[in-house]
Amino acid sequence: MRKALDADAVPKWTDTPKPSIAEARTLNRITNLLMERRGDKFSDLQKATVTYVQTKTRQIIERGEMTV
Repeated sequence: MRKALDADAVPKWTDTPKPSIAEARTLNRITNLLMERRGDKFSDLQKATVTYVQTKTRQIIERGEMTV
């Protein structure tokens, strides 16, 4: 974060993001860890949100591609 804040140039944004299945794998792993380690402390809404992300990312991984 500090490096980005101190940079001379502003990051260049693209109009069309290039999705990566690695992002889905990462989110899936994080949500799995969250549910394993802290799921019992989540509210019903938090559990529903995390479960939704788990399901969507699992579908992306199974499909083998991520679209915008």
